[in-house]
Amino acid sequence: ASALDRTLIPRFMKHDPSMRAVTELFEEKMPTTTDVQVLHAETMALHTQLLMQHKTNAFTTLPHRYVSTQTRETHSTFISNGAYRVHITNTGAGSSSYKDIHITMPCDDLLSENEGTFWYVYDSMTHTVWSPTRMPVRTSADKQSVEYGEHIAIFRKSHRGIESTLTVTVAKDTNVEVRSLALTNKRTEPVTLTLGICAPLSLVRPEEEAAQMNYERLFVATEHLPAAQAIIASRYDSRDRTRLVVAGFALTSDRPLQSVHAIRTREAFFGSPASYEHPRIFDAPLDMDDPPKHTLDSAAGFV
Repeated sequence: ASALDRTLIPRFMKHDPSMRAVTELFEEKMPTTTDVQVLHAETMALHTQLLMQHKTNAFTTLPHRYVSTQTRETHSTFISNGAYRVHITNTGAGSSSYKDIHITMPCDDLLSENEGTFWYVYDSMTHTVWSPTRMPVRTSADKQSVEYGEHIAIFRKSHRGIESTLTVTVAKDTNVEVRSLALTNKRTEPVTLTLGICAPLSLVRPEEEAAQMNYERLFVATEHLPAAQAIIASRYDSRDRTRLVVAGFALTSDRPLQSVHAIRTREAFFGSPASYEHPRIFDAPLDMDDPPKHTLDSAAGFV
């Protein structure tokens, strides 16, 4: 026993991430309350709306580089203001981070590219689901292009008479990310479209998620603020339990939105097992049961 206490074995276990996670698991307690009101959703929504109106227009005047939507190897770009960073590929996959903390789950598998903050469009006339980016639905398009520029990525697509333009950008002077989707109906008759977006949440550092992924996700709390059409996600910082890591997701539009539903779990949006190409949310009736604040598959989504 004396030899085990003083040899390399305890030092090895101390530096092994999985062993540290097990030790923390027995010491950690589930938080009973989380003060998510530290971030005012109304202010966040206003920032987002102003950014959509002014910042995006300014970025579109900068030089752009066109990238193919179908390549043998993934093409990626990083949009950052120094603190907030968005990694996005030419298929639309990727993740968002603030300093050393992942806001959304990282896209580690660049072969399947099924992780990211994806928009979905459900066409009630054709009963089909498609996405403004190539992933995750992989639908064919009449026309499709990807543009990378400084502080911006633009995805254009034409699908059965519906033209979409998805713009992804980060503000230079504040830590706000905007994903703006514009749709234009080129058909001769009106059409009803249902839009959905889902962001899988992380709020942890890469080494913490690698050590014990499901354990870290236990402590992500989400709350829906209907008045601001926002979802606030938070968790205690593992390095300082008196400090909260908070992220907000707000939905805004230039026209009134009808029947907006907030989704706070991946299973409610994608189903089980998860179907990324045709999410369950567009087929099954909405489950209006409010999930608990802390879940293993927390997400920020709207339909």
